Amino acid sequence: TAWGYLHPDKRVTMPEGLDNVRVTGYEVVQPPLRSSADKATQVVRIEYLFRDRQAIRTLTDRQDWRFDQETETWWLHSQFPDFK
Repeated sequence: TAWGYLHPDKRVTMPEGLDNVRVTGYEVVQPPLRSSADKATQVVRIEYLFRDRQAIRTLTDRQDWRFDQETETWWLHSQFPDFK
């Protein structure tokens, strides 16, 4: 599901092993700061689980979001988080 928030132009290749990752928590650490009406940046903490090992990990991610007027959708434009 997380892959679906990434802007379609950024979805070149789905990271290997993503089907083994389950996001179990998503916390906004720094609320969205808008630099304009259609751009925002936020910092989040993502908790995730590797299904095959039942190992829980946490990462902090700085996200750049942009609003598409045509589809009325906010898309993630920054790098997709590296779940390792």
